[in-house]
Amino acid sequence: MIAETVDFVGLQEKQRTQARHLSLGQRQRLGLALAILLRPDFLILDEPINGLDPSGIMEFRLLLKRLNEERQTTMLISSHILSELYQVSTRFGIIHHGRMIKQLSKTELDQANQSGLAITVDQAPLAAQVLDHNGYKPFDVLDDHHLLLRKGDVDAGRVNQLLVTNGVSVQDISHQTGSLEQFYMQLLGQTEKQEANHD
Repeated sequence: MIAETVDFVGLQEKQRTQARHLSLGQRQRLGLALAILLRPDFLILDEPINGLDPSGIMEFRLLLKRLNEERQTTMLISSHILSELYQVSTRFGIIHHGRMIKQLSKTELDQANQSGLAITVDQAPLAAQVLDHNGYKPFDVLDDHHLLLRKGDVDAGRVNQLLVTNGVSVQDISHQTGSLEQFYMQLLGQTEKQEANHD
C-alpha cells in the first residue's frame, strides 16, 4: 500500500530521500501521500498549492483531479488562489468573517461570472421575446427575473427603454464583468453593506 501511494503521488525516485532534502513541491506531494495512505473518502486540504511554482501547481492540480476521479475522494479545499480553486472544484463556498455567505455550483458561478449586461425584470420570458425580436443576441435567461445579454458594448439606456416600451418592468440593469476575483470582491462588498445596514 505504501509503494502504491508513493507511486500515485509521483515520488518513486525519492523513496530513500529524507523529507528535509525534498523540494517544496515534493514535500507537498509527500504530505498528500500521508493523507491518502488509508484511502479516505473525505479529505480536507488547507492551501495545498501555497508557495509552489507554476509547474508544481500544475502537477498538484492533476494529482487532486486523479484522486477525485480514480479514487472517488471528496475534497474540501481552502485557498485564497481563486483561479486555481476554479480549475479543480465543482462547488464553492465563500466565507467572510467566519460565516458562510454564499454557496454555489460551478455552473451557477459561471452564470454569475459572465460578462455582459445583467438585467433584472418582472418577466424574464417577455423580456427575452423583446430582446430576440429586436436582434439583441446572444443572451441567457438565468431564471424568472434575470437575464444576461452577453455583449459588453450595448447601450444599457436603449435596452432599458426598449424593454419598458414593450411592457417589461426593469428593476436593475448594469454592466457585469467576468473576473472571478471581481465577483468575489463584489460579493464581499454587498455583504459588508448589508451588515452595515443591520447595525
